[in-house]
Amino acid sequence: MLLLSIIFLSNIHVVAQQQKVSTTDTSTPDQIDLIDVLLKAFHISTKPKTAEAKKISFSIIPTTTSSGGKRIFVSSVNAAFVIGNEEKTNFSSVFFLPYTDLSENFGFGLKYNLFTSKNIWNIPGEFRIRKLTEFSYGLGGGTKDSDQFRLNYNNLRLNASANRKVYKNLFGGFGLAYDRNFSVGVDEIPVLAGEFKKYGIGTQPSYYATGITFNLLHDDRKHSINPADGLFVLSVLRINPSWLGNEDL
Repeated sequence: MLLLSIIFLSNIHVVAQQQKVSTTDTSTPDQIDLIDVLLKAFHISTKPKTAEAKKISFSIIPTTTSSGGKRIFVSSVNAAFVIGNEEKTNFSSVFFLPYTDLSENFGFGLKYNLFTSKNIWNIPGEFRIRKLTEFSYGLGGGTKDSDQFRLNYNNLRLNASANRKVYKNLFGGFGLAYDRNFSVGVDEIPVLAGEFKKYGIGTQPSYYATGITFNLLHDDRKHSINPADGLFVLSVLRINPSWLGNEDL
């Protein structure tokens, strides 16, 4: 009986405390956030936009690669956007490709694929400059570790094209392609030192190739970076005429 009385009194005490707390005024005056004031003043919306509402989409893809030597760090930064009428125009894309091994290899590339409003023109192109080191063992099989030699060269590339819509998703056009390799040489002399120079093609300290391209393109993809469907077919004929200074080829 005494135990029941203690429990009963304890419950009365807890209820009394709860009632007392509930009657206490805990309200505080409204606080003003400086960030909220600035957002309202400049009409900045904090609501997340849907993928369709975004004008430009970015993505960053770091990766590594290795080609017979040190590992090269590559970072691909690309952007996709629409020029002109969004419903009748394909997405244009731009790729930035910086890469290095923090020692001997480094370079930068820019590659773009543009569509004007209503896909009247397709304008692809590429710019690349790089300094590279590659290891080779010469031609043929049965090579040994002692046959390894290091080939150094610098490369500059400029490609630009303009393709006009011919019918629906079919384009035709032409372009100019320029490739220059310079400071080409063997840094470590191989066992067969004369084989590199004996080959004779592309082994000069510096040479370049300038060509004219004729392009035929079919592309009905809405988004070239991440296409959901569609067909892409590209045919390129390149000629390097001598009157553009291609005597070394």
